Amino acid sequence: MMKNINIEFVTSDDSTRVFMNRRDVSDDIRTAEITKLSSSIATIKIVRHKMVEAQRILAQSNNVILDGRDIGTVVFPNAEFKFFLTASLEERALRRHKENLEKGISSDLEQIKVALAWRDTNDSNRTEAPLKKADDAIEINTTDMTIDEQVNKILKVINGEIE
Repeated sequence: MMKNINIEFVTSDDSTRVFMNRRDVSDDIRTAEITKLSSSIATIKIVRHKMVEAQRILAQSNNVILDGRDIGTVVFPNAEFKFFLTASLEERALRRHKENLEKGISSDLEQIKVALAWRDTNDSNRTEAPLKKADDAIEINTTDMTIDEQVNKILKVINGEIE
């Protein structure tokens, strides 16, 4: 089945869209249903390898900023900069809840919290590419930070203004 799936990342000035077999699935892959399924699917070795390959192809011709649970340890272990962003479960659930509501997606805060906790445990304990901080990643707890504060802190590290 994986041989018949073509995954492409298409970048523009302000976003990257994900296409599967020429169909834009960027919004679909962020739904609660897919988010929950992704943790189980991520344990399938051939799927992980296909995604790693697609991400590496994207980075060959673009400067990229990627987020994911194995980006710094598996996909790009030699990346120039690695950041391991954390936040409390409550804050992450609240952020996802607000994002869903802004997109017009029905959302239950407690259900999101349970799903995130389950995924954290599942992803941290899987055999294939588990969620873990790369030894050389800089950890930033973003719980009490706005997105602008997070970006500014990361830029200061990149520009050598702080460690």
